[in-house]
Amino acid sequence: LADTSGSSSGIISVYDMDGKLLREFPSPNTVYPVGIEMVDGKLLIGERQGGGTTQKLQIIDPITGQVEFSVLNPYNKRFGPRGLGYDGEKYVYQICTFFPGGTGPTEVLLMRIDKNDLGTEVDNISLENINGLINARGVDYDPSDKNFWVSTFNNSIYKLAGFETNISSVSAQPALHESIIETDLYPNPMTEFSTFSFKLKE
Repeated sequence: LADTSGSSSGIISVYDMDGKLLREFPSPNTVYPVGIEMVDGKLLIGERQGGGTTQKLQIIDPITGQVEFSVLNPYNKRFGPRGLGYDGEKYVYQICTFFPGGTGPTEVLLMRIDKNDLGTEVDNISLENINGLINARGVDYDPSDKNFWVSTFNNSIYKLAGFETNISSVSAQPALHESIIETDLYPNPMTEFSTFSFKLKE
């Protein structure tokens, strides 16, 4: 999905695995198109700009670009909808940011949406770390552990716990140290393994 003219239109380009351009067609989302995902053989596309009736989620034919279904995005705040992901079964996931003004977002969410009811939010997770909100853009569902890969405006990639991940056993343990521990992880982003080291005061 390529934005082409000052946030007012876009082109959807289709390539094969060797990078050869197969076809292109205009995006039917015309107000800063952003977010694209294959859902059961169809393309799901979104748009970021505007508000009210201009921020839509649309299902289109990936061959012709013909719109088959259109609905108001369940997150229609300023500069809100971003990247889209799909778990391959039931749920679509969308990065959502709210920029009411100024330089930074005041809300960043990972929203869960039922693929059969694209206009309704099912659940959400606030995206933040010890430094505050994660200015997220892209999202991809990891079927191996049901968690998420999230990319940011600042060129970082996070592996984030998903909606099904149980972390209560960790949070229920008594705190052994009251201050925050910060350390470097290697490799970052994590693959199957990561290492870190720290020292606690006696």
